[in-house]
Amino acid sequence: MPPYQQAVKTDRNRRESNIELLRIVAMLMIVTHHVVINVSNTYCEMYLQRSCEPPFYLYNALVIYGVNLFVMISGYCGIRATLSKGVALYLKCVLYGMLGIVVYLLTPNNAFVWGQLEPYIYVLSGNTTWWFIRYYMFLFALSPFINIVFERCSRKEVYTLTLLLTILSVYFGWMRHDMVNLDGYNFFNFVWIYCIGHCIRLSQPELRSIRYVRWYALLLWVVCVVLTAWGEYHHWSQAVFGYNNPFIVGGTIGLFVFFQSFEFQSKTVNLIAASTLGVYLIHGHFQIGPFFINYAINHYTSAWQIPLFALGIFVICSVVAIGIDALTSKGLRWIGDKTTTKTAAIAFLLLATVYVIVHA
Repeated sequence: MPPYQQAVKTDRNRRESNIELLRIVAMLMIVTHHVVINVSNTYCEMYLQRSCEPPFYLYNALVIYGVNLFVMISGYCGIRATLSKGVALYLKCVLYGMLGIVVYLLTPNNAFVWGQLEPYIYVLSGNTTWWFIRYYMFLFALSPFINIVFERCSRKEVYTLTLLLTILSVYFGWMRHDMVNLDGYNFFNFVWIYCIGHCIRLSQPELRSIRYVRWYALLLWVVCVVLTAWGEYHHWSQAVFGYNNPFIVGGTIGLFVFFQSFEFQSKTVNLIAASTLGVYLIHGHFQIGPFFINYAINHYTSAWQIPLFALGIFVICSVVAIGIDALTSKGLRWIGDKTTTKTAAIAFLLLATVYVIVHA
């Protein structure tokens, strides 16, 4: 293993609270983005090129980086995928899906439909609003092979690979509208951003040696926010929302390097950060999510309330997620540890067979 790779592996053995804080910020950004595009109808207004209040363009330009940040954090820290972790992750999604349906059914005037179960049992089918989970699980499964490439390649080769992915994503995908990476809502984009995160890890010594690097990084983010808001205001249609938009990717890098330049340890931050996946699963749940969005829509009176709605949703979901994780994490890990390759293969074939029969 190259010396720089050994150093990277050693550093990853501890959780950095500055990166965990960034994970919290990223989830708050995702929640805010969902509130903005639903409450203000910004998403439809931009597509139809109708007028929209300027504050909503700025809000969206400030928070559009959440998804890329999560994947970049994974690339920076490195996904250490195992069968037990994969099983635990899948079961966690199923658990949150089932709990969400139970809460939905306990609400008056809601009836049970068998079709409601399918998206949360077949998380990878794409029939759920958890699109991020689907592609993240694909990345999780492929990460051991990507990591092998990182370990066996020189630093220059890793940078070259990332540059080639950047050209494919930005020039052919974002600019030329090629299907290789049309809008960033796909697995290819996750692999690309994962590689960028790893490159930041490799460049950590050089970045830390640059005087005022955090302020340069913050300036990069501010410039990208301005350019993204300008693009939204001038109706760039779907291109401005693409996670392969170079301004969004550049802003993600700037924000990441800014947080990476600080170092501190906090158990509280680490605890809240551990619940961020649960926050996504709750507020993005097909049956539960609309409760939060409808409340915001019905009580919305002015643009300044948007951050308050988003913060309220995040806090509620975070408290619930911390509670659920505290009660279930050990059990899910135990099931994951007890799952053998043979057992996992049989379960997968059984689920696949049922899916094929139902959809035949």
